[in-house]
Amino acid sequence: MTLPKPPLAFVTGPSCWHNDSMALYLSQEWLNEAREALDGSEVFVKAARGTLTATFQHHITDVPAGAGGEDIAFWSEFQQGRCVDVRLGELSSPDVTLTAPYSLWKRFHAGEVGLAGALLSLDLEVKTRLSTALSLTRYWRLYGMNRILSTVPTRYD
Repeated sequence: MTLPKPPLAFVTGPSCWHNDSMALYLSQEWLNEAREALDGSEVFVKAARGTLTATFQHHITDVPAGAGGEDIAFWSEFQQGRCVDVRLGELSSPDVTLTAPYSLWKRFHAGEVGLAGALLSLDLEVKTRLSTALSLTRYWRLYGMNRILSTVPTRYD
């Protein structure tokens, strides 16, 4: 039995349907849409308010040839629970550095694995000061972040 394709408005996360109007995964356009999704979630903003003020450097390794083949770096800045900036590139002194292979980032951003699962996989490397980690404990419990990010219409090439 073949199911009909849903209207484009309902296609989110990884998809077997291809649409050129979807943002390419980990492009600046995708990062901007991810920021808007997080900031548009009152549940996320409310849970992170007052606890999530930090900068994060993200390193994506083992990028497959079909997705560019070269490692990708981007950074994000949160102030009082809102993502105020996210850009491709390196940040000089982030509060937290997260490094993982493309396959794990893709599963996280698609909502297939949460932060705890990513940490338990031992494929996610986290570098930060202990005081920073302790101040962000409530943030680490924001298990819904990956579910919010999975709603960003995404094209994986």
